[in-house]
Amino acid sequence: MKENEKQSYTNDEIARLSDNELFDCLKTRQTGLSAAEVKGHQETYGKNILKEKKGKPVYLVFLGNFTSLMAILLWCGGAVALLADMAELGIAIWLVNVINGVFSFWQEYRAGKATD
Repeated sequence: MKENEKQSYTNDEIARLSDNELFDCLKTRQTGLSAAEVKGHQETYGKNILKEKKGKPVYLVFLGNFTSLMAILLWCGGAVALLADMAELGIAIWLVNVINGVFSFWQEYRAGKATD
């Protein structure tokens, strides 16, 4: 293969390459790149740094737990119970919705921190 030609491989083909073939394909060697090669690659491609993805603000995540379809149905159910003169039931439905939203937010928040 000529120096300027690019060879592309599928994942299966890469897995079957010998060490030397893989090093040739990646234009490297077992000992890694020299400091000069690293500097040249960084100038060409930039540093190998992952960009942090900005997520939703915490208050939007929190409020999102109270605006899902099931939560909206519970809000409406509580309102219907209040209108039907069953205040205890309406308040109980709303409290269940609030408790569920808080626990859902807490789980989502902890999961987000774990993946960060």
